[in-house]
Amino acid sequence: MMLLILIVICQSKMYGQDYTQVLYFNKNSSVLDSANKVSIDRFVEKIKTKNISYIKIFSFTDTTGTDYNNNNLSKLQGQEVYDYLKDMIHIDTAKIYVEWLGESDEIYDLHYPKAHKQQNCIDIIAFIYKN
Repeated sequence: MMLLILIVICQSKMYGQDYTQVLYFNKNSSVLDSANKVSIDRFVEKIKTKNISYIKIFSFTDTTGTDYNNNNLSKLQGQEVYDYLKDMIHIDTAKIYVEWLGESDEIYDLHYPKAHKQQNCIDIIAFIYKN
């Protein structure tokens, strides 16, 4: 418990604002449609001049279908967003993390309370250093 509190305090001193973008996918689809591309474009416009520490991409699926299929779909959706984003933003790709979760994966380990579990969506979060 003490270690967790220390990490949160250190992060709050290190990072300023974070920026979040949520993308929704059609059921059983990993195709990044034009509306999602526009959303990513706008997201990049907001963060491109910021001092980005890292970007996290959380990919989720709903509870329809098998666990195996949902894990694969979540992975494909996350990869699709990663591929599009890395070509648009000029940071080291080692600073872009992708986490995909199927219906049965636990989201509690993400330490991200706004996670959209059991929805066909992606949360993109850019963590910005304080100036």
